[in-house]
Amino acid sequence: MSRVFFLSGDFSPDGEYCFFRKTFYLDAVPESAVFRMQSYGHCAFFLNNTFVECSLGRHPGRIAAFDVTRFLHQGKNVISLQLGGDFFQPAEERIREMTGNSGSLIAFTLTLDTEILVSNSNVLQTGVAFPEWSSPDFDDSDWQPAKQIIPVSEEELHSAWRNTAIWPPWQPTVLNPVAEENHHLFDFGKTVVGYPVLEFPKEYSGQVIFLQFDFSESPSDFGEDASPSVKRRIEKLAVHAQIEPDGFVHIYRRRAFRYLKLSAGNAKPVAVRLLQSCYPADIRGKFSCSDPLLNRIDEVAEYTLRVNMHQEFESCPRHEMLGFSGDVRLDSLIAAYLYGDTTLTRSFFYQKHCHDLIHVPGRVYSRTEERSLWDYPAWYLIMIQEYVLFSGDLETARDLWPVVLMNAQWYADKLDDHFLLYQIVLQDRHHDNPAIVEYSCATSRIGYKVFLNALVARSFDAAATLAGWLGKQHEQSEYLELASRMKHAISEKLWDPAAGCFRDFSQKFLPQDGNALAVLFGAATADQTQSALETLKRKMWSQHGSAMADIPMPLDGNFGGRDVISPLMNCYEAEAHFLKGQPDDALELIRRTWGSMLKKGAHTFWEYNWNDPDKRWFATAHAWSAGPAYLLRACVAGIIPLSPGFSQIRVRPRPGSLAFFSCIIPTPYGNISLDYQDDTFTLKHPASIQCVEIDLPPGKKILVNP
Repeated sequence: MSRVFFLSGDFSPDGEYCFFRKTFYLDAVPESAVFRMQSYGHCAFFLNNTFVECSLGRHPGRIAAFDVTRFLHQGKNVISLQLGGDFFQPAEERIREMTGNSGSLIAFTLTLDTEILVSNSNVLQTGVAFPEWSSPDFDDSDWQPAKQIIPVSEEELHSAWRNTAIWPPWQPTVLNPVAEENHHLFDFGKTVVGYPVLEFPKEYSGQVIFLQFDFSESPSDFGEDASPSVKRRIEKLAVHAQIEPDGFVHIYRRRAFRYLKLSAGNAKPVAVRLLQSCYPADIRGKFSCSDPLLNRIDEVAEYTLRVNMHQEFESCPRHEMLGFSGDVRLDSLIAAYLYGDTTLTRSFFYQKHCHDLIHVPGRVYSRTEERSLWDYPAWYLIMIQEYVLFSGDLETARDLWPVVLMNAQWYADKLDDHFLLYQIVLQDRHHDNPAIVEYSCATSRIGYKVFLNALVARSFDAAATLAGWLGKQHEQSEYLELASRMKHAISEKLWDPAAGCFRDFSQKFLPQDGNALAVLFGAATADQTQSALETLKRKMWSQHGSAMADIPMPLDGNFGGRDVISPLMNCYEAEAHFLKGQPDDALELIRRTWGSMLKKGAHTFWEYNWNDPDKRWFATAHAWSAGPAYLLRACVAGIIPLSPGFSQIRVRPRPGSLAFFSCIIPTPYGNISLDYQDDTFTLKHPASIQCVEIDLPPGKKILVNP
């Protein structure tokens, strides 16, 4: 029987690491074996002296699961764990305070047939004094039994642990960088995620080296002129390591970076490599067209999402290393269209801290709970509905229905007499300053916000759709009514006739996000839609995309008015143009927004972009900026599921001025393909999928399953 326990070794002030080992025996190798773990600190996992993976997230409570069948042997097997906590120290301190324990902590599933042994011996503190410590034949007879801290409840085991996404059998991709002549700076060409491996001549065994990692698109961050904040980021992730007797240095800490700077004295490496770490997913959804720039944007967008796929979708593999529903909603759509894979989406719904120190970002746990990010629970509801659309998994919808009710009622309780939400200022729970109130990390953007109200109205529509699928007619009617009232109120109360677009009540600026989402989510009349999109194009657009607002503004979090471009909201604005029959405007916005980053040297798409021809945003590889991979498939090809699991679809292609395109969409029933050339579409779909609606541009024709 497998259960979950928190285990600990005594904390050693002389070094970072402690080491766990567990021996077990198998009469035969099973058909399938899964190892699940969560760590309150860095944890490298070995099976029979072979490195498998590390704890995948920066934050505690993020559960990882790996198919380890290929590592097992008949007879004696050993699980070995190298645990350390410097990068995760704040999280460790919180769990130690809760448990009264002073050691490093690890939780994992295990069969309780032998003790877990642990060592904090100083001779092992570097982790390299005995490279064979993880092997089955290592003598651990003098190690001490580990301490059991807290058993995990059966409820927790069956929800969060059993619903974790399992990494299928995989082999890490080995990447090799380009080195400068002096072999001190290594460029991997774009942001990579994984574990560095360095090889030196054996005569340098025992020598200490120093590794620094830079996440940006320029090696200038290593220079003396780098800003203090940049220097702090690099210092935080720097690693000292010792060359092992065999000449190797293995860094068992996941790092996300492009540039690696090595300080090794007179030792020059023979080789520098990276074992790449990303959730294994094959590209099954293809798109190519007559525009080479759009094809390049799609390629970079796919890679941007891929480096953010781990135990869940992460918003960024270097900074947050955590999924937020405002990010994951778009990540989920992209993954469904690219890979036909909804595994990480489902896993996200169940990821949470075992003792509720950290909740799923976006999920509400009680009607009276206060949240600073008022927009994220709405994205969470939308995600559940769209997950069912793409997967057909109604069982998970039933399981999560109480969550849907809690989140929807949380919003309903906040509606005023006009059926609108008024965002209030909230205090940060951990710091003596205002909390961030939305996706942009703004703290002072409050009041009647158009984007927030349009988003919540859409979330009520999502809850109503789920209720209909689950046969809950009363809730379906209730949520449809709330959505309708909110949309009417937005149209009546938040429209500025003089400006010709929506405006956050009493604010001087015109918001891109509010106008895009009001149009996209059905809160605008036909006249308002046309006017709002024309106003965005006239007042917000530049060669770098559509700005967050029409006037320059001081940065409030990342909300920077006309000076900042949000790829996330440009995705939604482009989708609104597609939806309202303006495909060439949508395609031009894609070229400007994401093409601008490519012109500035981007190899992954950034969290934001400056509305400027030269300035680069510091945070690269943000998954929410991979939106074109969704737009080109869902809007240009226009293939949309209408019922759970793609059993029914709508085909609404909008190629605009593209001369041709070819698209493949993976579904649970098989692939759908749509090709376009010479004003003719050719659609092929499995017989089990019903195409219930075809909407073509004027003058076009279609052949279905010819």
